[in-house]
Amino acid sequence: MKIILDGYGNPTEKDFKQFVYCSISMSATSTKSTQTKKAVKFTDDVVPDEVPSKEAPAEEAPAKEVPVDQGTYFRDLIQSLNIKASTQLSYTRSFNILIKDLELDVENDTQKKIIEAIQTSKYAPSTQAKLLSLAVLYRKKRGLCTAGVLVERKKIECNRRYVAPDHPLPSMKELIDHCDAHYANENWVGYVVTNLLLTLCCRNLDLDCLLSDDRDMAQNGNAIYLDKKKERLVIIRRSYKTVGTYGVKRTVLKSKKLYHAVQQIIGKGHARHLLSTLSGQRVTAVGAAIQRYTYKGYGETVYCKSQVSNITQVKDLHKLVSLSKSRGTQVTTLLDYYSELVSKPLFNRN
Repeated sequence: MKIILDGYGNPTEKDFKQFVYCSISMSATSTKSTQTKKAVKFTDDVVPDEVPSKEAPAEEAPAKEVPVDQGTYFRDLIQSLNIKASTQLSYTRSFNILIKDLELDVENDTQKKIIEAIQTSKYAPSTQAKLLSLAVLYRKKRGLCTAGVLVERKKIECNRRYVAPDHPLPSMKELIDHCDAHYANENWVGYVVTNLLLTLCCRNLDLDCLLSDDRDMAQNGNAIYLDKKKERLVIIRRSYKTVGTYGVKRTVLKSKKLYHAVQQIIGKGHARHLLSTLSGQRVTAVGAAIQRYTYKGYGETVYCKSQVSNITQVKDLHKLVSLSKSRGTQVTTLLDYYSELVSKPLFNRN
C-alpha cells in the first residue's frame, strides 16, 4: 500500500501514522529473533534514608549526608561503561563544562535550571544535546528525575538536520553515484567507506577497523576479514555505540567490487587499517577521516537520514527494519531522529 501524498508532496497524516505505528510490532519481533540482547542497567534502586531511632536523644540531629564529588563520580561512572578511552575523555571534558563553565549542580539543581543554563549557553546545538545527554546519564545513575531533560534533548536532536536548512538531503542516487565514482577512480578506501555507510547504515566507530586476509589477525576489535577461499568479506563489529544492547555483529558480504577494493587496500601485506595516516598509522579523528570520502563531506548522520527518509511506502517497511538491525538502533529511534517525514518525535516519550 502506498502512502497518499498531499498537494505539497508530503504523506497525509493518517496514512503516515499507519506506517510508523506498524513499525513497532515488526521491529520488536524481528530484533528478538535475530539479535542477542544484553540488558544495560542505567539506574540503581534508590535507597531511602534511614529513619532515626526513637531511642535517640531528641536534641541529637541526624548526620548530614556527605556531598558527592560530581566530577569524580562521573569519571568513575563512565569508566564502568564499555566505551573507548578517547570517548571517556571527551565525556569527562563535556561534563566539566556543566559543573565548571555553566556552574551547574547536576545532582541538586532542578531540571528547569539545567535546561535553561544549557539553552542560553554559547555552545552549538550539537554540544547542547551532548551536555543534556550527560546530565541524563548522571541523574539516572543517581536515581533522579530526567523526563524534562530528555524531552529537551530530543527536541534539539530532531531540529538538527546536519545539512543547510535551505538544501534538501542528498538523494540515494547522488550517494550511490558518488560511491561508484570512487571505484571508477580507483580510490579504494573511499569506495569501501562510502559503500559500507550505505550497505550497513553504520556509524563512524564501526569503520574504525582492521582489514586483513589473516583470520587470526581479525580476532580483536572491529575487523573486515578477506576470506580468499570463499571470495567474500566478513565484517565483524565488536566496538560500536550500542554493542552493550545488541552484541557483536557479524555480517557476510559477497560483493565482488567491494571484495576487490579491500584486496587492493591490503595489497601484499596481510593487514591494514581502513582509515590510516600517510605513514600507515591508525587515525584518531575517525569522523573527520570518513568525511574526506563522503558526498560533499557529509557525516554518517546525513547518510542515515537519507536512507531512512527514502522509505515512504508501507510495502518497504522491511527496509526500515533491516536498517534498524544493521545499525543497532530501534525502529522508533530511526523514525524520531532520522526521518524527514516526521516533524516531531512520535515515540520514546517520557
